[in-house]
Amino acid sequence: MKFEITFKSQFRALEFSLFVLLSLAGCAYYFKRTDPAFPIEYFVWVFLIGFIPVLFLHAEYMLLNRTSSLTITNDREFIYTDHLGNLRFYEEQIGSIFLFLPSSAYRGYIERQMQLLPFEPYGYAIIYTKDGDKIIITSLMVINLLDEFSKLTNVTIEKKKRLIASPSIEKVIQWFNRDGL
Repeated sequence: MKFEITFKSQFRALEFSLFVLLSLAGCAYYFKRTDPAFPIEYFVWVFLIGFIPVLFLHAEYMLLNRTSSLTITNDREFIYTDHLGNLRFYEEQIGSIFLFLPSSAYRGYIERQMQLLPFEPYGYAIIYTKDGDKIIITSLMVINLLDEFSKLTNVTIEKKKRLIASPSIEKVIQWFNRDGL
């Protein structure tokens, strides 16, 4: 199976955000039409608070995986391709996988389909091979990271809950923890 960023994967990540945006616009239009003195700024603030993380995560994930693809063959060979070339390894060569997911990813299947926040579909995985290679796979590439990587049997998978699953925010947190702050 081949995974890469497609229009469908991007739309799936943004569909709840677009729904909320259209709902907010409809409510703002309704309230402004019924009461011209209604302060529309409330809707603008709700939009900004909810969607700035979405725009940040979407741009960050696009930069990380825009030229990448991951192919998993039937004999559990992983082929990761990016602008630097190909990296081939088997499931036995994976040292560990760290999954950074929002708390909604740990719910049951039906509850996972319901979102409360616009940035809940975003998550990423870091794959470390035993040879020392590191690969970052985002949810724009592999839509359901938890289900896809839980199929692996002989791999250590460590799950980490994050409100906003961002590799750059994680680097800042590690930097602060390293310095003892």
